[in-house]
Amino acid sequence: MTDDVEEKNKTEEKILNPWKESDYLEKWNANAYLTSFCQQINGQWLPVMYPLVSNINELLQTKLNKKEQIVLEFGGGPCLWGSLLLAEYFDQIWFCDFAPSNLKSIQDWLDEKPDAFNWKPFFNYVLDIKQGHHHNEFEYETKLRSALRNRKIFRCDVNKINSLFIDSPNDQQKFQMIFSSFCLESACSSYNILKQTILRFSDLLESGGMLLICSFKNSTSYTFNGDTFTDLPLSPDIIRNAFLETGHLTEPTCISLDSQPNPTYGITNHGIMINYGFKI
Repeated sequence: MTDDVEEKNKTEEKILNPWKESDYLEKWNANAYLTSFCQQINGQWLPVMYPLVSNINELLQTKLNKKEQIVLEFGGGPCLWGSLLLAEYFDQIWFCDFAPSNLKSIQDWLDEKPDAFNWKPFFNYVLDIKQGHHHNEFEYETKLRSALRNRKIFRCDVNKINSLFIDSPNDQQKFQMIFSSFCLESACSSYNILKQTILRFSDLLESGGMLLICSFKNSTSYTFNGDTFTDLPLSPDIIRNAFLETGHLTEPTCISLDSQPNPTYGITNHGIMINYGFKI
């Protein structure tokens, strides 16, 4: 083994994101996250959300040839903007996340509890980007509730040995698409874990199915509610190599966006990237 290869292997094995389970089981506050990032619709998020939603919407419109059945949203956090877009194309959304408080937030909204987060302003903001001001928010919200109720909301963990799913009754389910946004950089402690996760994604996809991953570029941490959470720095090359090393995915297309959120959000990054490929 050459010195370069040996050094590369050491880097991939090294714990570069020293997160702890307790960070997301004890310190993490889903309500505080939603208040910080999703409650105020103003110009601070516009540089990020406008190009992000526009590009994802175009990909869904052009790369999905028909109404599909099942999509996995992996690591969705307490957020529903991605599911709102997916519900137009999929009858069933399997929604998973590691933090129980995130899943409770989703379930509270689905159950229409009085204290559930009010997504209507943010949904309208996303739909304005997608369609302009000519949209029916209630119609989209109804589709979203139906797609989520048709399946299951459950926990997941990239660090599990045998499966990504913690409490799902069927970890052999195949999906027409897997969507993950701003999750893997937070969840993966090393590049080996990242590669293992993308390999597992490829195993869960049907032939021809799409894997779409949104990430911050070279993010090292983000801060809210007085707590800092670490990230694994990701680049287009790192994601590309992880796709190709599965042997089951096409070379990914990378859409690189220079947009960044307002620095007051405490996110250390160099923009956003959208990577997508297909199961061979």
